[in-house]
Amino acid sequence: MTSNPTIVICPGAWPVRSFFEPLQSALSALSHPTIISITDYSNIDTLLSTPSNPDATSLRQTLQTLIETSEREVVLLMHSYGGVYGPSSISGLSFRERQSKGLKGGVVALIFFTSFNAKKGESAMDVQGFSLSEGKTPDWAHYEPDTGLVELTKAKEMLYHNMPDDEAQRLAGVLPKMPIVCFVSKLEYDPFGDEWYNGAFGYVFCGGDRMLPLEAQKMYAERAGVTRSRELKESSHSPHLEQPKELAEAVVAVLEDIIEDLRRK
Repeated sequence: MTSNPTIVICPGAWPVRSFFEPLQSALSALSHPTIISITDYSNIDTLLSTPSNPDATSLRQTLQTLIETSEREVVLLMHSYGGVYGPSSISGLSFRERQSKGLKGGVVALIFFTSFNAKKGESAMDVQGFSLSEGKTPDWAHYEPDTGLVELTKAKEMLYHNMPDDEAQRLAGVLPKMPIVCFVSKLEYDPFGDEWYNGAFGYVFCGGDRMLPLEAQKMYAERAGVTRSRELKESSHSPHLEQPKELAEAVVAVLEDIIEDLRRK
């Protein structure tokens, strides 16, 4: 097992690539090649007619290229909603499972940061207690039935409250809308009971998060079977923008702990 596997960043909902580039640079500076996986939502009609989660489908294609073609060892680094589609994309791609078959490469670890997760048969809305059919929707998002898109309406207050007002307003203003299918599609797999991923989960907690408070983060971490963690005590839901260097250092520390634990097994 290599000491510097490739890190694949799985952004949360309403993703903007440039928002995660400071974290990508910080991780690369720590000798971890890093890529950002973002789904192309341009073909909205096709996405809305597909029952599968489009982010999980897109991510799996990326992982299969990295693992099956390039034989690379990979770490999933999942932010917010990324903790829903990320784990659901890795069936059969575990490093240990592939190693048992004489194959190289595979998913070494999964690290959440201020992220929630879902199990097989659940959707992103299910695990947060929301239901489109029952009219139970969050007050910080607006669903447009005519377009099938969801807009985050309180991004400034929920995501960027630790940042200067002008910058927070700018960031909130460039967020794209998301296809509703991302939030309502039921997951077809989760790794939380998969023996090949036992001990592979880590978490970086953010103590100042308003979108997903610390206690909720800890609940989701326990739900996933997280064994190693760090905490950024003052960070909001956007540590990749506020503290990319500190976040990268925390991620690498968690990863090193996980790798050491796995080597002992």
